[in-house]
Amino acid sequence: MDRKTVRRYVEAAQSAGLQKSDTSAAVNDELIAAVVDTVRPDRPHGHGAAWEKLLSHEEQITKWVAGGGEQKPLTIAKSEVLPTRKGCVVPYRMLH
Repeated sequence: MDRKTVRRYVEAAQSAGLQKSDTSAAVNDELIAAVVDTVRPDRPHGHGAAWEKLLSHEEQITKWVAGGGEQKPLTIAKSEVLPTRKGCVVPYRMLH
């Protein structure tokens, strides 16, 4: 894990009442829920905002990547550029 990620979780656990001297017995469902609420954004459908943006472009991106007829399949890198031109800016990794 990245040290910044670990730091966020540790700080969230300490804010929820966990202390360095506590044993594993101090970790319970309430503490875990408090930590998760702090470090993870609310994702009502299991996906974040970038995913929601992509949904309106899903059919077109699928066609680009699949290719067909005379059109060669596009790479993911190129498939990132085209929606960006239409105002749909999402992380490259999201397209995978």
